[in-house]
Amino acid sequence: MLTLLRLYKAVLRGHRLYKNLLAEYNPRKRDYVLFFPEKDRAFNYQGLLYLDGFYSYLEYIRKSLSPISVFYPPPGNFFVVASEKSAAESAKYFSKRIKGSKVWDPEDMEDFISYYCVYRPGNVIIVSLEKPNGRSCARLAGVGGIDLKTLILMGVYGASHDFSRDLDTPPPPAYDGGNPLVSGFINAA
Repeated sequence: MLTLLRLYKAVLRGHRLYKNLLAEYNPRKRDYVLFFPEKDRAFNYQGLLYLDGFYSYLEYIRKSLSPISVFYPPPGNFFVVASEKSAAESAKYFSKRIKGSKVWDPEDMEDFISYYCVYRPGNVIIVSLEKPNGRSCARLAGVGGIDLKTLILMGVYGASHDFSRDLDTPPPPAYDGGNPLVSGFINAA
């Protein structure tokens, strides 16, 4: 009973956090809010690196609807929420479509994920191979030729196999600023 009450409180708190985030960011229908709950710097780097690939996939889907594609607007922008400060501060260097970023502590992130598991708000992506609980894709890396790029594009962003196979790995972002946190994040991976 105590666990159920704790979960209920986490879902309510996650809902409040998400409503506050929406009020601050004010996304349009086509915008995506991406949550990076991992503390793994290399995975967060790869997740950010393939954001433009995800955008290209959304465009590819829209254009493949040919005659009716005029009724579907192009995909929108991205807003990043990360548990790791360096990922949140570096996000804007990975894609021009990232319109903002925010850092949440791990407890806030867990509460939001509890809310996400119950309600599944639209245009939200959890960029993780391990969360929500029960997802365990990380151990697939290296099995049968599956690399991290494929796991991120197909497992996290939902791109098709044909699309992810043909997508080239983007170059690392250029950064020559003076923030050691950002340069450490971009240069470490």
